Amino acid sequence: MAQLDKLIEKIQTNQEIILEAGKAPMLKTDAGSTAMFSQVVSALQLSNLLQEIAPADSKATVAQHKPASFEYTFGGRTVVVIYAPEGAQAGAKITLSSGASKASVSGYVCTPELPPSEEP
Repeated sequence: MAQLDKLIEKIQTNQEIILEAGKAPMLKTDAGSTAMFSQVVSALQLSNLLQEIAPADSKATVAQHKPASFEYTFGGRTVVVIYAPEGAQAGAKITLSSGASKASVSGYVCTPELPPSEEP
């Protein structure tokens, strides 16, 4: 079982898992965002977590810290994963697939609509 499977089990329709380097994983709903657990994820950890679930053709792209988009199936559920590495600000968005094709990443430009970074 991949480490992200524990989070993917909890996602419902119209929800997103937001993974952002330097922050705890968040579950985004129509009502707002909630931390899924308190552990902060580094950019390297985020890349490693995604490599665990990425198909072979996307695994190398994620390992090279390049934008990627792929589908992953666990427990009969298919999710779409969008990875946008931005150095220390790397982020990813995971949503349930609605049967539509995976989100596109063209020319290594990816905009996963991550929440804005909060400056102290």
